[in-house]
Amino acid sequence: MEIVSVELEEDVILPPVTGVRADSDDLAIGTQEFAPGQTMQHHYHRTYREVVVVQSGRITLEIDDQALVLGPGDKCVIAIGSVHGVRNDTDEPAVLTYLKVPFDPYDTIPVER
Repeated sequence: MEIVSVELEEDVILPPVTGVRADSDDLAIGTQEFAPGQTMQHHYHRTYREVVVVQSGRITLEIDDQALVLGPGDKCVIAIGSVHGVRNDTDEPAVLTYLKVPFDPYDTIPVER
């Protein structure tokens, strides 16, 4: 596998991914690394859900109006239409694995918080 970068249309913002990702017609699976203090802009998806599993470190996953602190082995399903974002509030890097089903690389809608 390799690190990939996806070019999207002008009005779509996809947070930068550091890690590994593999896509097919129906799903995307990959890992994402979050350095201490790193955040991912809040956004939602109109057509797919995500499953997140923390591999190492701790992240704060904000879904709609709820903040979940997740550590190694913790998992969460993010429903279609749920506004979500991630941040690493710790001094250690964090790594998560994600699965997006059914995946559409043009379905990331940014939300200002």
